[in-house]
Amino acid sequence: MHTIFVYHPVEGVRFNQLERSAIRRALDSPDSVLWLDLEAPDDMEIDILVQEFDFHPLSIEDCIFPQNRPKLEEFPNYCFIVFHSISYDPEPNKGLSFAELDIFIGKNFIVTVHDEPLRNITTTKARCKEKQDVMKKGPDYLLHLLLDSMVDSYFPIIDQMDEQIDKIEDLVFTSPTTQLLNQIFTLKRNLIAFRKTINPQREIINLLTRRDFPFIQTTTLVYFRDVYDHLFRMVDTIDTYREIISSALEAYLSVTSNQLNSIMKTLTIIATIMMPLTLISSIYGMNFEFFPELKWKYGYPMVLTVMAIIALGMLYYFHRKKWL
Repeated sequence: MHTIFVYHPVEGVRFNQLERSAIRRALDSPDSVLWLDLEAPDDMEIDILVQEFDFHPLSIEDCIFPQNRPKLEEFPNYCFIVFHSISYDPEPNKGLSFAELDIFIGKNFIVTVHDEPLRNITTTKARCKEKQDVMKKGPDYLLHLLLDSMVDSYFPIIDQMDEQIDKIEDLVFTSPTTQLLNQIFTLKRNLIAFRKTINPQREIINLLTRRDFPFIQTTTLVYFRDVYDHLFRMVDTIDTYREIISSALEAYLSVTSNQLNSIMKTLTIIATIMMPLTLISSIYGMNFEFFPELKWKYGYPMVLTVMAIIALGMLYYFHRKKWL
C-alpha cells in the first residue's frame, strides 16, 4: 500500500493514493515537495523506486530484505537512511521488538519504506494533513519529524526498564529466586540490544548535523541536534542501567551465596553435635557379651542424660562463639 503527499505553493497539499504520474510531475517541479510512503510494498510499488526515482539496486535490495543495521549511505541524487522503530513488552519471554524504516531523501522528495504500520509514520501523516506548512519546509524537515517522533517513542521504553530495575533491586534482598535471576539476565540482554540499535542511530544523526549534505538545509540542523541530544541522553541512561543491573546481579549472587553459607553452617553444627552422640550410641551398640553398664538399672537413662548434656553444652559453646 502506498500513500503520496505532494505539496505545491499554488495547489497546496494533495495526498492519498494519487496517480503514478503525479510522482513524475512533482519530481520535475523544483517548487514541489513529494513524500511517498510504501507500506509492505508489492512488486509494482518497488518498480516505482526503480523507474521513477532511479535508486541504486543495493538500496532497493535493503528495502526488500530488511533487518539491516542502522546506517546512512550517500549517493549523488539522494541519501539512504536505515532507522528502527522499537517496541517493548516487559512480560517474560518477550522483550524488545524492532521494525525497520528505510528512508530516501533527495532535493525535493522523501520516500519511506516499511513492512508494517508504524506509529511515527501515522502521526506525521496526520500532521501533514492538518498543517500544510509542514511540507512547505522541505523534505529535510519531514525527515526530522519522522526521526524525532521515532526517537520520542523510545522514552516510554526507558521508563518501563527503569520501573523493572526498581522492582529487581527490591526483590534481590527479599526474594532472590531463580525467576528473578531470569528477569535480570533478560533485562540485561534487552539493554544490550537497545544500545546496539540506538547508538549507531545517534551516529547517523551526528553525521546529519556535522556533514554538508546538499539535501539538508542549514536552518534544519538545529532540529537534528535536538534529536541527537535525546539519543545521547538515552545511550548514557542505558549505560547507567547496565551498571545498575550488573550490580543487582552481583548482589543476587552475594545474597544467594550468603543463604547457602547459612544453610551449610546450620547443617555443619547439627552434624558436629551428632558426632559425639553417634559415637556414644555406636559404642553401646556393639555386640560384646560383657558391658559394665549393660545390666545396670539406670544405664539407659544415664546415657541419654549424658548425651543431652553434651548436646546442650556444645550448643552453649557455639552460642558463646557466635557461630549460631
